Amino acid sequence: MLSFTGEKLPTEEMAFMKKASDFGINWLLTPQQQKTVNVTINLFNKKGTLGECVYLGKVDNRKVFDVKINLHFMGRSKKLERKMESVTTCLFHELIHVKQYATNSLFDYVDGTVRFNGVRYNVTEHNVTTKPEYWESPWEWEAYGGSKCLWELFLIKMREV
Repeated sequence: MLSFTGEKLPTEEMAFMKKASDFGINWLLTPQQQKTVNVTINLFNKKGTLGECVYLGKVDNRKVFDVKINLHFMGRSKKLERKMESVTTCLFHELIHVKQYATNSLFDYVDGTVRFNGVRYNVTEHNVTTKPEYWESPWEWEAYGGSKCLWELFLIKMREV
């Protein structure tokens, strides 16, 4: 289940974000897997990080996620696709993290270590983008690479309609 909260967008931009989020979640998770998650997409607008995926735990047998997307980074172009590219790519990046957590390929331990695809990593600063550990982590490689591919695929599918 997907829902939006936070800052309001103009109708056209909001429709674009909703289409992108539906596309992303449908591409990344099977219908059965989708029944096991609740994702709230929290739109905000201030200087700082572009986006974040926070796993909040389980409620009623569903994994609950807060995906934060910073509209401060939305483009200024009059063309909708160009305007929405950075925030939509960020949305896809964070939805890839939702998939990683939802399928248990990514797991954060209380001691600060992380398990990804069965391998445990000792990365205490894996969420600090100014540190090499962040850029060396395979779950970020997957999310960055995958988000670019999802963006291009989304554009192709949008143009087919």
